[in-house]
Amino acid sequence: MVERLNIVYSRKFIQSLDSQLNILFREGILNRIDRAEEMVEEVYDFVEKNIDKSIATPEKLESSGKKYLRYIIDENIIWFLFFDQEGDRVVMTHLLNNRSPEYAGL
Repeated sequence: MVERLNIVYSRKFIQSLDSQLNILFREGILNRIDRAEEMVEEVYDFVEKNIDKSIATPEKLESSGKKYLRYIIDENIIWFLFFDQEGDRVVMTHLLNNRSPEYAGL
C-alpha cells in the first residue's frame, strides 16, 4: 500500500507564492486573477503528484527546506518549491524563482 503524505503549506510558502504571482502580473505574464487562482491549484496538484521526485537542497540553502521540487512556469521561469519532511508529514516551507539571488545554488 502506498503511504499517503500529509502535505501542509506554511505561511511563508503561501506568502512566497503570492509574491511570485505578483511578479508575474507586473511582468505581464499573468493578466487575469482567475488564471492566477488556477496556477495556485496547479502548484498544489504538482506538489501532490511529484513530491516523491524531490531533490536534496544544497547545504547553503537548507534553511529554505531540506528538499525541493522544480516547477517550470515557462522556458524562462522556474519556481523552486522547498519543503521539510518528517515521516508522512510534509511542510512546504518556501518558494524561490530562478531569478532570485539564492538561485545560484540550485
